[in-house]
Amino acid sequence: MKPIALIHIDALRREYSSVWLLSKYLEKKGFKVIMTSRSSTNYILKLFTPDLLILSHPFTLPNDFLNILRRKGTKIVITEVEGIVRVDHDISATYPEYVQFKNFDIIYVWNQWSKDWLLKKRSIGSCKIEVSGCIRNDLIKYIDSSRKENRIGIIGRYELINSFDGRHNFENLRYMEQRHIERWHVDLDSFLIVRDLTKYLLNNGYKVSFRPHPNENVKSYQILKNFFGDGFEINEGFDYYEWLGSLDKVVGTVSSAFLEPYLAGIPTICIDSLFDYKGPPNLEEWRKLTREGSYLPKNTKELYSLCLDKDLKPKSSKKLNQYLLDLYSIDDAGKSNATESVVKHMVTNLQGITKSSIFKIFYVNTIKVILEILVLIRCLLQNSGAWSMQNLRQYDYNSLIHGPSGFMIFYYRKIFGK
Repeated sequence: MKPIALIHIDALRREYSSVWLLSKYLEKKGFKVIMTSRSSTNYILKLFTPDLLILSHPFTLPNDFLNILRRKGTKIVITEVEGIVRVDHDISATYPEYVQFKNFDIIYVWNQWSKDWLLKKRSIGSCKIEVSGCIRNDLIKYIDSSRKENRIGIIGRYELINSFDGRHNFENLRYMEQRHIERWHVDLDSFLIVRDLTKYLLNNGYKVSFRPHPNENVKSYQILKNFFGDGFEINEGFDYYEWLGSLDKVVGTVSSAFLEPYLAGIPTICIDSLFDYKGPPNLEEWRKLTREGSYLPKNTKELYSLCLDKDLKPKSSKKLNQYLLDLYSIDDAGKSNATESVVKHMVTNLQGITKSSIFKIFYVNTIKVILEILVLIRCLLQNSGAWSMQNLRQYDYNSLIHGPSGFMIFYYRKIFGK
């Protein structure tokens, strides 16, 4: 007899590494853990009722569906995957008013600001909200930032000019508002800068590893691979932390993805000053403070010089450190232990978690495998849009094709000694 916990992975490349660690801590507490994704969560929950359901967002499933699960005895928990601080617009979108928050037993948020906002704006009881920090930060201390391999990582964000589902650009432009057109300019301007930088680095004996945004069509990058040739790599792996551990420096436009290398001690170079990029007003504080931890070259000569500097040290910023404390509730990533704390809190505070029989565990394992096989078959046959093999590989967790990475196995052994 074991309680069955189902964890929904909303975005593979953002969450799998940390959810896998969460699953291991739960297993140590006696849980049988099932991990699902957008292509399987809804279907599997129609066929069985877990004892514990862990979701990424409160709107992942409809209110009525959650209500039915709750009446059947399922404990339902949110662990934030997109934490927010001091941006009302974004937290309102993450916790919309139509959600019936009575369906959740505990909501784990990254910081006190989010908790205070939910208490005030959504009238959720204080005992239902726990400040936990971000569980992904637990992985940062295992990144090796000491490598010197003449290898530069470039973070892509070209989802408007390279849509993940192959839409023609006119499909977006026909209804896009003028205020969103700036993102097109950003994509095009930064692409040209990155293109020329890649040529320069390759000519100077460097390797370039380009990591596309999850909302891009990765297959399109074969065009660039053919153009640049040897030394240019398209990183399609789901494990961002494993990728970071192979780099000397990280280059790109301002991004939340800059925060992990900053905390890991890997130099980052932000190219925003090389073109006219203002960005949405509601994210002005975030942009300004995130750039504090990066070098901001004013021209291409300075950009190239920074990239070739083998002794370039990571920047440090008191302002960004304070912001990260406000956002993540940590002042040192090396001390982050959010995953274990969340599991301990759940086990202590979720009273009356039921346990399932061996037969039910066998049943849910069987239907999960069958569903994942059916998903694979549909992607192979349809192979377009959201139901394509490429989309499945880079976006939706499926245990038949997504085993743990070498980095995941490494930190598991470090934590559990096996």
